[in-house]
Amino acid sequence: MPHDEYRLDDSIGYLINRASRSIRQRLNAVLSDEGFSITGEEWAILVHLWNQDGQPQQQIADTLDKDKTTLSRLLSSLERQNLVVRIPDQADRRRRLIYLTPGGQALEDEVIPVALRVLREAQSGISANHLATCKAVLRQIHDNLSGTRDGA
Repeated sequence: MPHDEYRLDDSIGYLINRASRSIRQRLNAVLSDEGFSITGEEWAILVHLWNQDGQPQQQIADTLDKDKTTLSRLLSSLERQNLVVRIPDQADRRRRLIYLTPGGQALEDEVIPVALRVLREAQSGISANHLATCKAVLRQIHDNLSGTRDGA
């Protein structure tokens, strides 16, 4: 494709990044306005732990597509807020398992409604069919580029 046919504001990567950044910024603002000291990135970690507590640190990094340094920084912040603890795995002391503290567990019922409100706002005016198609397309893009598609 000639360069004069490429428009940044029509690029799928640009649009995905822009939408993602808008959701993240809105979630961060609403969390702050509601008096929560966590960020959207920290919230994502908590969600994974609310679904399955005691996950290995590397599993969380892989699931959230975060490098070790970024995840370690986020976990340190959550530890300072007394929301999670890192405990050495009894089977492999080099591995750290991440557990919610009682404070981290209690936050679930307070924060999930806030996040759902932001998602409803982001999805306003979009039909269920369009949302399903969008999610399928985004999964396919990820699979195409991550080598997880069939035959890869």
